[in-house]
Amino acid sequence: MKKNNVVKRVELAKIVIDSIKNGVINDEGDIREFDIVDYYQLVKISPTRLYDTTVEELRNELDEESMKVFRSFVLKSLNDIKNTVKGIMEVKHSVLVDGIVREITDEEKKSVLFYLKSNKIPLTANTYALTLRRYLNNELSMDGKVKELVKCP
Repeated sequence: MKKNNVVKRVELAKIVIDSIKNGVINDEGDIREFDIVDYYQLVKISPTRLYDTTVEELRNELDEESMKVFRSFVLKSLNDIKNTVKGIMEVKHSVLVDGIVREITDEEKKSVLFYLKSNKIPLTANTYALTLRRYLNNELSMDGKVKELVKCP
């Protein structure tokens, strides 16, 4: 890997580590936990790849606690279960909204799947659940026009 790419990845890794440790600020100004969806909005390679390509440089620059935080985040991402569009669309999901249990509509599912696809975020159980929650809480910036919905069975 070119030296320039390594430097860029090291800087990205430092931003990720800082975000894991300190959280991210939402639209209301509250701090929430940095998660895998935030990660993929920032970085376009897997957490494992970012870790593997930066670990040597980071060890020289960061304390052990920061390295543990990064390693833990990467390991957590490895335990996530891959999902499929067909699997999402076939399963009935219910959620609690304002004290009322309701089923997730196909349009809501398609919007979440479109968001993941258009942002090149891998479809896993965790990324779907986090994105769905943000969508239902109006915390996602969707373009308003879903031009090309994900192909569904």
